Amino acid sequence: MHSILRTTGNTFGIIVSKREAPRTYVAIANKIYLKDNLIIISLDKNDLDSIIVDKKNLLSIIEMKVEKVKLDATKDLKDLGL
Repeated sequence: MHSILRTTGNTFGIIVSKREAPRTYVAIANKIYLKDNLIIISLDKNDLDSIIVDKKNLLSIIEMKVEKVKLDATKDLKDLGL
């Protein structure tokens, strides 16, 4: 996803999956945001259920996940080895 976003000049991507993203994904997404200013979020089955069943707003969920990536990416690049 990272290389596709960089090649096409986009700065945002969504991965859709049946299961919740592993912690390694979250760490990598934070590093990518800090290093390349690319935001990659993950929507899983629980998110889709809340949109379909609970009538939650898709854009609100996306905005929440984008903010989470930005807020979690508070480490210095040196600490991350970049």
